[in-house]
Amino acid sequence: MFNADRIEERAASGELTVVVLVSRDARPELKMPLGTKSQRIAYVDAHGNHLAVAHRYLRPDNSLAASGRPDPKGLVRGNVLYIPWWGTNIGDHLSR
Repeated sequence: MFNADRIEERAASGELTVVVLVSRDARPELKMPLGTKSQRIAYVDAHGNHLAVAHRYLRPDNSLAASGRPDPKGLVRGNVLYIPWWGTNIGDHLSR
């Protein structure tokens, strides 16, 4: 659904804004470059609505680590909030 709704492409074109909700140093055991951040991000439309939430690892050079893509954690389509079946605590970030 994240891909079908073209969330990343819409952010890249400026239609959506990426907002950092939480940012911490990546865990050392992941052996990522020093300064890499573990971030929870929201994709926000022009009206301030959070349409999706994802997790990413952002290297100091602003490239994405791990898979090189954000890991979707939730998405709003219409008036429905979709979250993975295994659960997550992103509901508060998408109910704005």
